[in-house]
Amino acid sequence: MKKLLSLALIFSLVGLFSLLLIAEYLEVEQVSIAELEQRIGQRVSISGEIVKVTQKPAVNFFELADATGRLSVVAFGEMTEVNTNTKVSVSGKVELYKGELEVIADQICLA
Repeated sequence: MKKLLSLALIFSLVGLFSLLLIAEYLEVEQVSIAELEQRIGQRVSISGEIVKVTQKPAVNFFELADATGRLSVVAFGEMTEVNTNTKVSVSGKVELYKGELEVIADQICLA
């Protein structure tokens, strides 16, 4: 019985350590739009102002601008209505689509 408890404690500690290690690597780096070319395929976070919005039932497109440039953002699924001139922070994966950079958003927050 004592051996079983010791073994359970060791595995619990190893599991907690693993979770802490994974959490460190999951943090998303905040970048500017100008830095995105070197980040294709990576998950990033960008802050800026919405300058153009196109909303459809299953997908939403908007253009985000910061001091370094403009970028297309794609968000799938239902989304509360966003308006131009709204400051947001977007997290998602940087992709190249028809020769243009875009971010496929998985999180959008008001800034």
